Amino acid sequence: MVKNKIQCAVFISGRGSNLKSIFKYSKKKSSKINLKLVISDKSDAKGIQFAKKNKIINKVVSYKNRIMAEKIIMNFLLKNEIKYIFLAGFMKILSKKFIQNFKYKIINIHPSLLPKYKGLNTHERAI
Repeated sequence: MVKNKIQCAVFISGRGSNLKSIFKYSKKKSSKINLKLVISDKSDAKGIQFAKKNKIINKVVSYKNRIMAEKIIMNFLLKNEIKYIFLAGFMKILSKKFIQNFKYKIINIHPSLLPKYKGLNTHERAI
């Protein structure tokens, strides 16, 4: 068994199919990650139901005010000592400030295009 697993969060907006795969992997003895937290912008996301069923800490954050939403999320990540964020179908764009302030890894596993900030793809800074 791997000691001192890396604390991870998965950001979702929908069904959570990638969340389920990450969860399954995290349960393997050889896995280096602990899926500690699920964050969604939608309260009716099926992935939130999965998180609750599997006793994973979860939080739904309204994006009516993106600045406030990102502050809430950042505080929650810090409180839970999250070192990796997996963007797994999260349908909101994280601001440049959020990405710069999160000092660890952000991994986009959703097959969508990412915006560019002054020639730097959002995922390149963290990976």
